[in-house]
Amino acid sequence: MANLKYKRGASMFTAQDEKGQSITVTETNRHLLKKASKFYMCHCCQEEVILKNGEIKIPHFAHKKRGGSVKPLQKAKLVGI
Repeated sequence: MANLKYKRGASMFTAQDEKGQSITVTETNRHLLKKASKFYMCHCCQEEVILKNGEIKIPHFAHKKRGGSVKPLQKAKLVGI
C-alpha cells in the first residue's frame, strides 16, 4: 500500500452522482470511480466537484475551480498594490 499523505483541513470523501446517489471514495474503489468519469456534486452547495485521485495524497473530491475569475485581493497582490 502506498504511503499517502493526509492534508490538513477538511477533505471531502463523499459526493453525489448525477442520479443523486451518495458516493464515497475509498482506496478500494478509487480506480473504478476514475474509470466511470461521472459528474459529481457537493452535498452541501450542489456545485460540481472533481475526483482527486493521485498517488501521493489520499483520494478525495474537491470543488471544481471556476474559470477565469480572480478575486480582488488576489488581483491586488498580482499587481503589487
